Amino acid sequence: MNLPSPNYITYSEWGKFKFIADTADMKKGFDFNSSKGSPSSVNSPISISLLNKVIKECLERNVNVYLIRTPFHSLSSVIQNESQFKILIKSKFKNRIFLDFKDFPLKNNDFADYVHLNFRGAKKVSLFFNSLLKKNLLKTGRPQKLINDEILKLKKLNTVEYQVEKLK
Repeated sequence: MNLPSPNYITYSEWGKFKFIADTADMKKGFDFNSSKGSPSSVNSPISISLLNKVIKECLERNVNVYLIRTPFHSLSSVIQNESQFKILIKSKFKNRIFLDFKDFPLKNNDFADYVHLNFRGAKKVSLFFNSLLKKNLLKTGRPQKLINDEILKLKKLNTVEYQVEKLK
């Protein structure tokens, strides 16, 4: 990836606060379901190679590596390759702990586009992740079970909140 600035931290195009009101708004913006985000990119040899290099570098420095998948919009083409993605994780990264947040409940206005969270969605997921860390997520023998159980609780809570909102 060629970065437009020698110092990526000061690159002004990153970190913009994008807000999507609804899916029609999302369709007007940059379409990450186009060629760059196409289903075939799941097995990109370049991406896999780069990820392996990062993992190797971390392990050489005694840094634990966890693979994390953040939520994506239900209209994203990413889900089309779910079985291929799972095979990839199990075959190429079987020795890494994979934390999957794809089912975390978010609204349209929590996304910047079909595959990226905006600041609001990122904050929600970050706070949720932090709450799981406080519950010793990384020390449990089954971290994905804890994630799934807590997401299920959230979904039930959101359903109740939605029902109460309708009554107002």
